[in-house]
Amino acid sequence: MSIDIKEKVKERYGKIALVGNTDSCCMPSPSSSSCYNSSSDSDIDSLIKKNSSLLSSAKSIGYNTKELDSIPESSVLGVGCGNPIKFAHIKEGDIVVDFGSGAGIDVFLAANIVKERGKVIGIDMTEEMLRKARDNAQKYEYKNVDFRQGDIENKVPVEDNSVDVVTSNCVINLTSNKTNAFKEVYRILKPKVGKMVISDLVTDKEIPANTVNAESWCSCIDGALTKENFIKSMKEAGFTTIEILDEKPYLEVEQQQSNQEGSGRRKITSLTIKAIKD
Repeated sequence: MSIDIKEKVKERYGKIALVGNTDSCCMPSPSSSSCYNSSSDSDIDSLIKKNSSLLSSAKSIGYNTKELDSIPESSVLGVGCGNPIKFAHIKEGDIVVDFGSGAGIDVFLAANIVKERGKVIGIDMTEEMLRKARDNAQKYEYKNVDFRQGDIENKVPVEDNSVDVVTSNCVINLTSNKTNAFKEVYRILKPKVGKMVISDLVTDKEIPANTVNAESWCSCIDGALTKENFIKSMKEAGFTTIEILDEKPYLEVEQQQSNQEGSGRRKITSLTIKAIKD
């Protein structure tokens, strides 16, 4: 990922950690994917609408009320495109790593499953997100979680061949080198039994490099690959046993570059996909 885009991602998600997802970034919307407009409601009305919107968004991508009630409310930021925990079949005692853990929604859900015998590690590169997640863990006395700073395209702070399950929710598409991210997943999974279950976005038409918009990249749009190229990146990282578990329309985007290559309407699809380390 270019330095400019990576710094823009940090800035955007640092803001979300501090003030919430007020711009509806990386969440399903019937309108366009842009996250440039903020609410002009009063503070109280805005807060009520924000909390309702975050919960509604989480439910719309696959989480249920019982799950959300079992974890810290402030870990639900309304970002994501699926519920990988639902499909991961995590067991008590498992070691789980969540790539791009944010405020900790999937980490805390997994922690409730693995219990005291297991452990869940959240990896995030944004200091504000890590601070929020660690505060949640301390406040709600989660003893089996650990939030670590790391770049999922480079060597994350997790040992080789040590993890039962890797999860991620709408984060791989934010990287510019998907293969490197998948190589990191492959490296830390246990041979033969380790599995990755992620939810992410793919597109029917990729954006040419010369038309990429940093804002749209941060909105989980311009960095999306086609399904074929997304799976190709997984195979290049070493995965051979790959299965699509869920696939559904996410949104449609009208490209702003009307007179440039890559313009026109694009369909964005949410995938939940599983891969096993052979």
